[in-house]
Amino acid sequence: SCVMLKMLRVEEGDSHTEESNWLSAFWTDFRRRFISLLAYQFNSFSPTLALNILQNKNVTQESQPPLARSEIEALFSPYDLKRLEMYSQNMVDYHLIMDMIPMISRMYFLKRFGNINLSAAQSAILLGIGLQHKSVEQLEKEI
Repeated sequence: SCVMLKMLRVEEGDSHTEESNWLSAFWTDFRRRFISLLAYQFNSFSPTLALNILQNKNVTQESQPPLARSEIEALFSPYDLKRLEMYSQNMVDYHLIMDMIPMISRMYFLKRFGNINLSAAQSAILLGIGLQHKSVEQLEKEI
C-alpha cells in the first residue's frame, strides 16, 4: 500500500503558519519512525529502496542544530571517539567501530551532523549496515 499526501490551497503568505507546516511535521515524524523500524519490519527492503523513501525533495525540513559537545559525550565515550579517530586515519579495521555505526547512521539520517552529504552509494552502505544491520556480504549482493 502507498499513501501519498499533498497540501491543497497553499497560500503564498501562509507558508510559515502552523496549519501549513503539518505536512512537514508529519514527514519528520514518519522519517524518525521509519529509521527506527528499518532494523525490524523494513529490514527486507533493499538499501536503495529505503534510501529513496527517506529522500523527499518536496518537503522542506527545518534544519536540525548540529550535535553539541555534551550530546556527543553522552552518546560516545572518549575511547569510542579515539577508535573513530584511529579508523579515520586508516589505523584500524572497520570491525573495531561496528558497534558505533548504528548510532552514527541514525544521527546522519536524522540530519544531526549538520550539512554533511554522502554520495548515494555511501548513504546506501551506511543505511544498510547501520540501520538495517545487514552484513557487508549481504550488501554486496543487494547493491
